[in-house]
Amino acid sequence: MADKFRVIETYLNVDRSAQVTQSGFDPRLLQKYYKRTETILRIHLVQDDGSYFQPESGGTWVFAIDDTFGESPDPVYSDDTQFNIAGDWSQLDVNGGKITTRVNCSSTALAAKLGANEWISMWAELWYTAPGQTESLIAQWQVIMRNIITDIGSDSELTYNSSLGVAFDGDDLVLYYPDGSVARRFSK
Repeated sequence: MADKFRVIETYLNVDRSAQVTQSGFDPRLLQKYYKRTETILRIHLVQDDGSYFQPESGGTWVFAIDDTFGESPDPVYSDDTQFNIAGDWSQLDVNGGKITTRVNCSSTALAAKLGANEWISMWAELWYTAPGQTESLIAQWQVIMRNIITDIGSDSELTYNSSLGVAFDGDDLVLYYPDGSVARRFSK
């Protein structure tokens, strides 16, 4: 069975407060998140000189995604309890600048923002609060939040009948109900 989490690995430059490539350049592609999915974000915290940022021990983390600047609840929000969970990354090393967070994109607020749009542009932010200090923005970067088309678990009127018969009558593919009547005909 597949893991229930998608995985995104990223590099964040703490000196520039920005997402970068492994080589330190600005990325050409935006991260994509999907409504109703859970993602593990594996983060390399790097500095301009290429070394890893070492956060002060005992601090707390926050990750959020939103498209509204200003004071409003973030539709995607991961508090410190969602960070650095054992088993999420074999390279996890908080003191060495390699951290993880779980990102849950299942809120009703996110669904409302997406509406019927295929996707919307949003912003992700990573914050860190060292012990006894105020919160500090580690990085801010643009992401794409994609909608989904499948309504798994909805109150759909669709029913699936596994007892349909299938036959090819020489011209068409035909689905038959158990009583022999035609359910659907597919022509070339």
